[in-house]
This record gives sequence, C-alpha cells and structure tokens, in this order.
Amino acid sequence: MQTITITTSNPNPQIAQAISAFMQIIDPTHEIEYKNINKTTSKKDIDNLKELVTKVESGDLKCISEDEFKQQMRKLLIKLGANENHLL
Repeated sequence: MQTITITTSNPNPQIAQAISAFMQIIDPTHEIEYKNINKTTSKKDIDNLKELVTKVESGDLKCISEDEFKQQMRKLLIKLGANENHLL
C-alpha cells in the first residue's frame, strides 16, 4: 500500500470528487481519508448556536455529563417498566 497526501486550501468539494473519480480509474480499491475539512458555517447554524448559548447562560438549558445522562436514562427506563437486569 502506498500513501499519498494532498493538501489544499481550496474548500471546493469538487476537487475532492475529481480526485476520487481519478483514483477510481487507477485503483478501484483505493481508500480516501479526509482530514481538517473546513466548511463554512451557515447563518442558520450560527443562529442556532447563539440560541443554545443564550439558553445555557440563562439557565434554561442544562448541560450534563455523559455519565449523568446514562444514569438519568437508566432511571427513566426502569420507571417506564424496563427490566433493570437487562440494562447496561
């Protein structure tokens, strides 16, 4: 196996598609790994993020750890009738 690294600052996804199509012709068993793909953030995503931050700062939305989430879900499932012995 040979590794080829291609670095570009051009965020155009057509470049990656063209390289993939070219590699498909050369080697149908090729693998492509994408790293550090910079995508532009849409206005809608920015607005959603601002809304989430505002809710967290005001206390309307609470962030919890994964362990706390699992514990709460376990309690809820047991309350809803799940067999405690079958839960992870």
